[in-house]
Formats: sequence, structure tokens, C-alpha cells
Amino acid sequence: MRPLGQLQNVLNHLDKYELDEICIVRPIRNKDESFHSDIERIKKAKSSTPLAFGGGIRSMDDINFLEGLPIERFVVSSALFFDDIKLIERLHGKYGKQSILGFIPFFLNPTMSVFNSSKNCFQSPQSLNVSALTLCDELVLHDCAAEGEDRGFNEEVLVNLDTYRNKLILSGGVSEIARIGLSFGLEPKSILIENKILHRENSLKSYYGAM
Repeated sequence: MRPLGQLQNVLNHLDKYELDEICIVRPIRNKDESFHSDIERIKKAKSSTPLAFGGGIRSMDDINFLEGLPIERFVVSSALFFDDIKLIERLHGKYGKQSILGFIPFFLNPTMSVFNSSKNCFQSPQSLNVSALTLCDELVLHDCAAEGEDRGFNEEVLVNLDTYRNKLILSGGVSEIARIGLSFGLEPKSILIENKILHRENSLKSYYGAM
């Protein structure tokens, strides 16, 4: 809703809200030419809130550049589509399962499709690698159609994801859910709130215990 400028300014702003975690996700499509320079900027970041980082972690070489980052978790998205899960296995072995957060942008109209950032297109959910999903500690479901709306998250998508009920985090159109504690038939583990609502209510703690 209002620009905050440099990354450190954003972190200083969000630290005030006593969040459980701040996710820094680079919106990368196809080629990634600023990965190394962005990593150097993030290495200088300071925050009293635990940080998660993702966007552009696509190769074994990329993992080497993650050393020394002031973060606790890594967000993977396009790697969830890879036939070879060695990259996620490497993160799993190096930092532990609790460090891996899967990010799945989806669109439901009328059937569900999921976004593969490395190919810059939506695909069938069947193209996701089940073994990769299993290695993730938690999975963020981001409703692209509801992003920026007060209560737009389409809960119909949860019906087919009962297997992952203990690791689901909802994102996109969830601000009203957080504010008054609306619930679903299939309760998610927590929700991820977009920055747009952090200036509104005094009570910003999620009904589900995490933000």
C-alpha cells in the first residue's frame, strides 16, 4: 500500500508487529540475472524476526551462495516441479527438513493449476513432484486470483489436499481470515499475511497462531 524502499527499511517496519516469521521472496521468472547481487544484499540484513528466503534457488551451485545468510528457512517453488529432487535433498541434508518451505502459487478456474516460475506458466498439479513436497516442512498455498483481496482465498482447493493438512499455510486473500478468525472445514497449519494489511488493525496475530 505504500513503498518502504530498501530491504532493511521493510524489515525494521515489520519487526514492530512481533510476527513469527518474515518471508523474503524474489519474484523471479525464467532467467535470473541478479541472484548473486541480491544474496549479498540479504547477507547484510538485520532483523529481530526469523527470516525465510526464496526465489531463484534452482541449482546445486546456488546453495553454495546461501552460506552466511541471516535466515532460518529456505523457500522453494520451481524446484517442486523438478524430476530430480537432489537440490531439495541437499537443502534437507545441510539445514534439516524444518528449514524447507514449499511455495505453491495456484489459480482455480474452475480446476486447479499451479505456477512453475522456471517455465513462467501455470501447469497441472500433477506436474508437482510428490517426493519434493514430502521433503518440505511446510507448504504455502498462494491464491493468485485472491491476492490483495480482504477475503478471497478459495477454500475449495483444500478439499484435495487433505494429505498435507498438517503442513499447509494459506496465502492470498487471507486478511479477513486473520482479523476475525474465520475457519475452514480443513484447518490449515497457519496463514501468511501480505504486507498490505499490516497498517490496519491493532490485532494482527493470526487466528491460527502464526503469521
